[in-house]
Amino acid sequence: MSEHIINQENTITKLDLKDTIQQAFKLCKENYKLFILISSLLSLNSIIQFILIEVLFKSDGLLGTAGGVLNFPLMMVGIYFSVMLNISLITSIYNRYHNETCTFKDAFQNSKSIFWTYFGVHLALGIISMIPVSIISRGLNYSGVFILKGVLVGFGSLLTLYISTVFMFTPIATVIEDKGEHYFKRSSYLMKGNFIKLIGLAFIMKGMFSLPSYYLRLIKYKDVVMPTDIRLVQILVKNGFQIFWMPLSISVLVIAYLTLRNEDLHIKDV
Repeated sequence: MSEHIINQENTITKLDLKDTIQQAFKLCKENYKLFILISSLLSLNSIIQFILIEVLFKSDGLLGTAGGVLNFPLMMVGIYFSVMLNISLITSIYNRYHNETCTFKDAFQNSKSIFWTYFGVHLALGIISMIPVSIISRGLNYSGVFILKGVLVGFGSLLTLYISTVFMFTPIATVIEDKGEHYFKRSSYLMKGNFIKLIGLAFIMKGMFSLPSYYLRLIKYKDVVMPTDIRLVQILVKNGFQIFWMPLSISVLVIAYLTLRNEDLHIKDV
């Protein structure tokens, strides 16, 4: 896909968070049917997986021990559709940003060719992200000197912010760039000179996406719903919110990535 040339009407010559978000809103508004279709299927996949794995087929669930045997294959099916739909959403946004015709069927079929690459990248990102999580966990559980506890938690938090910002574009690059690219290196390279802006972008994206979880924690503390139902309510609310938020957030990332990539190419050509 990387051979596409961006339509000049959509091009942002220099990364500006306000312009990027405005472009993303415009893109989502013009293509809301396709984008919401894909994000709805993603949310539906998550809800179905939760109900099947956590309620019906868990070893202590409604179907008992026999149902627990189906946990792993069902989880694999859920991961497959989650990866395919995520790739489809990025592909659709990328093509529609270039004013290219793209249907859900086209995007989904084209996703098959990079399924394992995207899956591997996400798996690697998950492993990398566990490092700061482990440091924070050790800090919170540390019973010794209070200052050292604060240092561990603080360092882990800063490392989390750094990793999430530096590798922010890795999934986007995996879909957009040709095979053989070093996607992690590509993402970190484009951070140069834009790290502070992209930290701000990461805060906005993470903050907005976390709103349902924060709200539901308040509900839990007030005992509005029974503790056994909390997780199902969280899944429903979070995925309902995600239907509208995910197309916008991915659009922002795709546009920001393309802007930085084109800016880098322009500098090299000068």
